[in-house]
Amino acid sequence: QMFMLSLHSYTTIGFGSVYPTCDLPNVLLGTEQYLGIIVNAVLGAVVVAQCFRPRARLRFADVAVFSISDDGECLLEMRLINETRYAVSNLQAKLRGVVTLEDGSNVQMELSLRGPMTAELATGMAWPLTHRINGSPLAKAVGVVNDTPSREDLVNICEHMFFIDLMVEVVDPLYLQTLHLQRRYYRFDLVSFAKFKTMFRQEILSEHEDGSPAKIRIISDHSLLNSYIDLDPQVSDEVVKKMSTGADVRRAWEGNEHSEGAGLNQPEKTAQGQDMLDVACSS
Repeated sequence: QMFMLSLHSYTTIGFGSVYPTCDLPNVLLGTEQYLGIIVNAVLGAVVVAQCFRPRARLRFADVAVFSISDDGECLLEMRLINETRYAVSNLQAKLRGVVTLEDGSNVQMELSLRGPMTAELATGMAWPLTHRINGSPLAKAVGVVNDTPSREDLVNICEHMFFIDLMVEVVDPLYLQTLHLQRRYYRFDLVSFAKFKTMFRQEILSEHEDGSPAKIRIISDHSLLNSYIDLDPQVSDEVVKKMSTGADVRRAWEGNEHSEGAGLNQPEKTAQGQDMLDVACSS
């Protein structure tokens, strides 16, 4: 009877078949009633919060690359992919950089982006974002005034770069909630004179009798998100000594393992080069 009385009070049912007859049980049962209301409210809130939690998943590339476009522009390229099972909408991006000057002070600046807004990003698709280095306040802050920055200029920018913040705002259409995402790239996350590999590959589903493909499926390969191709694998010793980014040094002394394509000379690994790699990456 005591257990059933507590159960009826905790669940706020109160059939009336069992009831207290003195003051102390009344206080105890009143406490159980309020405790039952609070616990049920908290559990309900947790369940509702989990059900309405945004499910949108965007994955940023781990590296940002300095590339040269077909018209000779120097670009800082970044990209991200939509790993959600549905399309996300109203994407907006902002870029902010912090540069360390010669006197040791840090300067923060807002950087413009090409294509900083898109109405929708389909599932599995990539969203490339670029910042033009030619005439950028990022280049002017470190004294690079060339219309077409050289490799030495890009290394100089990397040496003075503290970090770059890529901030993305996206709407999850499933619950109409806005998500704010951010990815910070430090100097060792920057790769100079490279370009991202395309993430699309073909899969032949069927062939004709003569062996030609009859049905092809285009696949967005997410494993290639961080893959890039070297545009200028030849690095002088003087430039290597000035490099402070681990990605550049590793790429220069490990045989350009990210490179592919004809005409790229693959430098040999040497003990001296490996020692320089270890020292540069650890520093």
